[in-house]
Amino acid sequence: MVETLKENVGYGVLLQARERILKTERRPPTFIREIIVENFMSYEYARIPLTKGLNIICGPNGSGKSSILLGISVALGQIYTERSRKLSDLIRRGKDLGRVTVVFDNRPVDGRRPISFSRSDSFMLSRYLRKDGSYWFETDYKEVSSSEVREVLSSLNINPDNMLLIMHQGMVEEFALVNAEDKLKMVEDVVGLSGYREKVLDSQRRLQTLISEETSVKQLMGMAEETLTHWKDIYDRFLKKQELISRRNYLLKEKFWVHISKLEKNIEVTSNKLELKRKEVNDLSEKVKRSEEKSKSIEVELHASYNKLKRAFTSLSFLLSDKNSSEARKKVLELAIHSLENMSATIGKHLAECKSETKDLKTLQRDIDILVNSWSKEAEIDSRKSIEASGEAEVIEKALAQNEEGILSLTKEYAEERANVALLAYQRRQSEKEAAELERNLRELKAELANLELQKPSMGPRAPVTRQLYDIDAELSSVTAQIEAYADVPNEAKDIFESYSTKYKELKERLELVLENKKAVLSELEERKKVWRKGIHSVLESVNPVYQEILRGLNAYGYIRLTGEEEFEKTGLELLIGFRGATPAVLDAYTLSGGERSTATISFLLALQRLSPSPIVAVDEFDVHMDPVNRERIFRSIFQRAQDDEKQYIVITPSQVKIMGGDINYVVTQMIEGRTEVGTIAGR
Repeated sequence: MVETLKENVGYGVLLQARERILKTERRPPTFIREIIVENFMSYEYARIPLTKGLNIICGPNGSGKSSILLGISVALGQIYTERSRKLSDLIRRGKDLGRVTVVFDNRPVDGRRPISFSRSDSFMLSRYLRKDGSYWFETDYKEVSSSEVREVLSSLNINPDNMLLIMHQGMVEEFALVNAEDKLKMVEDVVGLSGYREKVLDSQRRLQTLISEETSVKQLMGMAEETLTHWKDIYDRFLKKQELISRRNYLLKEKFWVHISKLEKNIEVTSNKLELKRKEVNDLSEKVKRSEEKSKSIEVELHASYNKLKRAFTSLSFLLSDKNSSEARKKVLELAIHSLENMSATIGKHLAECKSETKDLKTLQRDIDILVNSWSKEAEIDSRKSIEASGEAEVIEKALAQNEEGILSLTKEYAEERANVALLAYQRRQSEKEAAELERNLRELKAELANLELQKPSMGPRAPVTRQLYDIDAELSSVTAQIEAYADVPNEAKDIFESYSTKYKELKERLELVLENKKAVLSELEERKKVWRKGIHSVLESVNPVYQEILRGLNAYGYIRLTGEEEFEKTGLELLIGFRGATPAVLDAYTLSGGERSTATISFLLALQRLSPSPIVAVDEFDVHMDPVNRERIFRSIFQRAQDDEKQYIVITPSQVKIMGGDINYVVTQMIEGRTEVGTIAGR
């Protein structure tokens, strides 16, 4: 809460400022009304009632006194406890689940409750422990996270990890071992000055950051200046390169328009050639058609001559066959006639010689003569037929010879006409190929022109054609070669040069800002250190008198002082004490006895409570090394502080305490049959 104060508020009025804040927030302090433990260490089940003011827990050693404070620490999520022992080891032997519940007083004061989100007069904070090592928190039977628990405790100004608020068994001795710097940090945390330390540390961190940034920026500026000079040279070369590139672009445009003109001319020439070639193809097609028609006519005539020849040849074959047949029959008849004549002569000879049977022979001779005459006539007919057939055959042969000559002439003429058709067809195909090639060339030229047409908008107005392509290409090659000499110049040279110029300017401005901020942070740091020192001195001015007053009641003298004030990080806190007129010695583990260390620590703890906003202070067995007189005196001081501060003090002791007063809550522990039992007795 003190962190909300402005830094220029003097810590001498720390207490009044805190009271003013509490009054403004109207949040009343709380205290622990009851501790409930179940299956926790030696406790099977117990409810330990506590009151506002002084609570003294006593009992024999091993009776479970310290377990109560340990249980409070476990419920509050204290890191110390979790570091020291496994939580599962705190569960009562033979049980799987343990629980510790701290019941806070949450009764409203002037309509305001200590824990505002709870509507109950009692606020229960519980922690459950399992044997498997898992655990969880509950507030009013609702599970919450550890961060939520810390948030609630922070709102109540309870820090269970500060040993000046909850001092477990052995921590009195441990406090003597803590170095002066850490002692001071504990005090700052208790009285609410840790925020001031954080502000100083924050300023130191920011100062260190600014110093590092200053060094870094200066280094960057040095490198940036060198880089800027380097890129300035490159930028100058970049400008020359751009000039050459502009000339090259102009030449490319000029070449483009020359190319366009050339393409247009080629398209015109090719179109004319294509038109002539197409006409040539049409003429050849007509010639092919006429030649094919003529060849077909010759073919028809040739077929007719062939058929006529075929018929004549057939007739000739028949005539020759008849002639041969007549001649053959004539020869047969002549042979037969010759035989019959010989037979008739023989018969005549026989008739001359024979006188008998002449009648029959004469009849036979007569028949033979008749047959000879008949066959002679037939032979004459066959002879005549043969002669006629020979004449007709001669006529047909002459016609055949004439037909053969006509067929040969027609065949030659047909062959020549077919060759002419083939030649014309070949010429037409060649012309068609040439026409197709011209069409392809024309398409390519037009496509190329169409592609170039797309570039026209970027090429500007049409340039007059005044030079040949080879002149343009020659100059273009020269310019391109010059550009190549600037190949190492990146296209981003301008952007990079301008970027480095901007960065250098920004670095310069940044350095000025860093130096200005450094000056401001240095001033702020010194001011915060002053405020922090003023606060620390105010704490000592407030605590020292109380500390000395307590020590006087113990027949001792001492004081609290700061060490190493020259350096913030080395500033620490030392407690000094001397008994029975002895020179005060520094509280450490070597100079003082155990009782003296305990007396100094508890006296300081009591003196500090008036500045602490924490509603609870707990300490365990601080008096084991004290003599009876000092023990009783310390307990009376505790009793007095509990009445003055209106806080809850929880003191655990193995000793018998003889303090009279009805405002003291005595809690007595004892071990019965392996479990701790708790009882209370009225103050006496």
